[in-house]
Amino acid sequence: MYEAFYGFRESPFRVTPDPRFLYRNPAIDEAVAALIYGVERRKGFLSLVGEVGTGKTTLLRHLLDSLPPTTQTVFILYPTVQFEEMLEHILHELGIPTDGAGKFTKLQRLHEFLLEHTRSGGNAAILLDEAQDLDGRVLEELRLLSNLETGTEKILQIILAGQPEFERKLAQPALRQLRQRIALHVRLRALAPTEVSAYIRSRLERAGAQDGSLFTPDALGRIAEVTEGIPRLVNVLCDSSLVTGFAAGAKQISRAIVDEAWADYASLSAPDELTGSVAPAASAPVASPHVPSSPVPAPGPSDPAVAPAPAPVAPPVTTPVPEPDDDETMHAETPGGTTPAPRRGWPAAWLIAAASTLAAASALWAMGPRLLALVR
Repeated sequence: MYEAFYGFRESPFRVTPDPRFLYRNPAIDEAVAALIYGVERRKGFLSLVGEVGTGKTTLLRHLLDSLPPTTQTVFILYPTVQFEEMLEHILHELGIPTDGAGKFTKLQRLHEFLLEHTRSGGNAAILLDEAQDLDGRVLEELRLLSNLETGTEKILQIILAGQPEFERKLAQPALRQLRQRIALHVRLRALAPTEVSAYIRSRLERAGAQDGSLFTPDALGRIAEVTEGIPRLVNVLCDSSLVTGFAAGAKQISRAIVDEAWADYASLSAPDELTGSVAPAASAPVASPHVPSSPVPAPGPSDPAVAPAPAPVAPPVTTPVPEPDDDETMHAETPGGTTPAPRRGWPAAWLIAAASTLAAASALWAMGPRLLALVR
C-alpha cells in the first residue's frame, strides 16, 4: 500500500519471522553464538527463553541458516501434540521410513539413523518453538530421547524455545531430571530505547529506504516509550504509522502520527499487554444524598422560611412484659440471641407496693370491732 509512496522494495515491518530482517545487537549475537556452540559441541538440551514478541522464532530461523549443512535439523512449530505424533514428524523430516511401525520400532530406527549419521561426521538438532505449551508427559518423553547417545557424546541436540512460563514449568519437581540436563540457558531481552531507533532504521534500510530520517526523533522516542522495546509491537506500530502517514500524504512520520496510530491500536488491547501497566482500580461509588420524590417549592420572597413539617410516624407497637423481681435481669428475645431489656424504675414499683399495704391495713382496722365481737 505505502511501499511505493515511501520508496520501499518491500514492507519493512512485517510481523513474520523473516531471518533477513533479524536485528543484530550484542544480546542477539551472544544468543546466536551460544546456541551454535551448544549444537556443535553436542550439549544435548538447550533452552531459549524470551518474553512474548522478543523475536525467538526469528532467531531460530536464523539459526537454521547458520548451522553447517552436516547438521540435520527438524523445526517443530506446533508442540501441542502427543509424543507419538511428534516422533512421526521427526522421522519424516529426517527421511526415515516408518511403514506404520510401532513406537518402539520408530525409536530403534531413529537411534540407528543417528548413530550412522554421527559416524559419518554429521549432527542432528530438533528445534521446538512455544515450549511453554508442551505437556509434561511429552517433555518427559523428550528427555528420554537424550538417552540416544554414544559413550562419549550426544547424538541428538534439542533446543526448547519458549516464554517465561516455560521456566516456571521446568521448576516443577516432576521435571527436575529434564531441568538438570539443560546444559545452556539463553535469554532474550527487550530492546533498549536507543536500540529501538537502530532497530527501526535497520529494517528500513533492508526494505530499500533511501532516507534514514523517515521517522522524526520525537516519533522514535515515542515508539520506544509505548512499546517498551518489544520488537513485535515496534513492527506493528511502525507499520500502522506508515499507513496513517500515507493516508495523510505525509512524507515524514511525526510523533503526532505515531500517537494517532497508537491510539487506534491500544484501544484493541489490554493495557498490561501493551506497556506492562495495570489499569487503575475503579473507585467506590459515593453515596448521594436522598432527594424527595415530590420536591417542595421554595418559599417566595415574602414568605417566611419555614421548615417543612415532618411526616407523621406511626407509634411503635409494644408488648406488655411481666414485671421482674428486683434481683432478676430481664431479657428480650432477638434473632441473634438475648439482649438485656431496659428495667422499670424501682421507685414507682416501691410506691405501688406501699399503697397496697396501707390499703390492706386500713381495711383490717375498720373490721377490727366486728372481729372482736365474733371472738367474744
